[in-house]
Amino acid sequence: MVYPSGLILLLLTTVLLPSRAVAHSFGAGTDQFASFVEGASVVIFDQVTLFATLSLGLMIALWKNRGVVQALPLFVAGLVLGFLLAPSVTTWVMMGATVVGSITATLGASLNQQFKPLTLILALFTGLLVQMVSLEGHVWMELSVSIYVGVTLGAILPVMLGAATGELLLEKLPATVSRIAVRVACSWLAAIQIMMLAFFSR
Repeated sequence: MVYPSGLILLLLTTVLLPSRAVAHSFGAGTDQFASFVEGASVVIFDQVTLFATLSLGLMIALWKNRGVVQALPLFVAGLVLGFLLAPSVTTWVMMGATVVGSITATLGASLNQQFKPLTLILALFTGLLVQMVSLEGHVWMELSVSIYVGVTLGAILPVMLGAATGELLLEKLPATVSRIAVRVACSWLAAIQIMMLAFFSR
């Protein structure tokens, strides 16, 4: 049992290192594919956006099978709204996204049955805040279109991954075990994000 404990400690140490509260600095003069990858990596490799989107994906899986089909349009609507509002926000959005992510993960861990209105509302707010975190500090169309596409698809990917992983566990494992496993994953995400909030509020 030493190896999993060491791995968890390493993960928590990496996750809880405070990030600089500045706008993401995107490269200039790169080709379209490199810009796309750069945009996607901003979401995928940022703890705030990654954990918020993964939490949403797992909650969707607990809500209903193939629930991502209904929740994704609201998430994308949040991304569009976040794109429109991003130039006017400040670094508070990092804390806002972490609060929404921790609420989503906590509800996923604690509620035996997820409710449609709640899941769809959280999908909208997660998309909104994740996009604002990723584009905070940049004015409209300051970046290339490929970066915006990369950021958007990079935000959708963890939601799809979380939902697909949760559904796979729920389908392949016995019902009791599978729901417990997904809810435990939600509880870990909730705990990590709450600890991140403690760092942000210092």
